[in-house]
Amino acid sequence: MSGHRWDYEDLERQFVHGTMSLRALCRDNGIKSWSTVTAYAQRHGWLLKREEAEEVARKHENQAVAQRRAMTMVKALDDAVGIGSKAMWAFFDSLEPRWFTDPESGERSFVPPQQVTPRDFVEIVRQLALMDGQPTSREAHLGITMNGEFDTRNLPMEFLREVAALARERGANTESGGSSPLPRIEGARQVN
Repeated sequence: MSGHRWDYEDLERQFVHGTMSLRALCRDNGIKSWSTVTAYAQRHGWLLKREEAEEVARKHENQAVAQRRAMTMVKALDDAVGIGSKAMWAFFDSLEPRWFTDPESGERSFVPPQQVTPRDFVEIVRQLALMDGQPTSREAHLGITMNGEFDTRNLPMEFLREVAALARERGANTESGGSSPLPRIEGARQVN
C-alpha cells in the first residue's frame, strides 16, 4: 500500500461501526503510519459518525425493548381479562340453583343459588366499570361559593340561620347531587 492509498471507505466503515481505536484499526489493517489515517479521520468526521451510529443503535435497542415490554403487557392484560371473564361467568353460574353429583359416591345433592346482596351488586358494577376504563367513584360538592368581598359580620344572625336552614332543606351536606347508575346501599360510604 504505497503512497498511502488505503481503502478509506472500508477503514471508515470498520471504525464507525466498530469499537476499536484508530491505532488498533491501523494495526489490524497492516497500516504502519496511523497518523495519516488519524488526520484523514479527523477531516472526515469519523468520530462524530461513530457517535451518530451508536445513537441510532441505542434508539433501535430501546424501541425493541419497548416493543417487547408492550407485547408482554398486552399478553398479561389479555390473560387477566380471560381469568376475570371465567371468574365472572363462574359467579353468574353460582346464582342459579343446581344439582351436584359427587364423582366418588354418585350421590346427588341440591346446591342453592348464591345470595347476592346490594353491596355485592354495587361492587360487581364498580369492577365492570373499572375493566371498561370508566371511573369507579364520583364526588360532588354541594355548598355556596361566593366571590368578591363579602363581610358576613354585619349580617343579622337570623338571616344566616335562614340561609343554613334553606340549604339543609334543599339537600346540602345530605346526599350527592344528580343521579347515579349505581344502586344506593345502606351504610357509610367508602372512599377509594
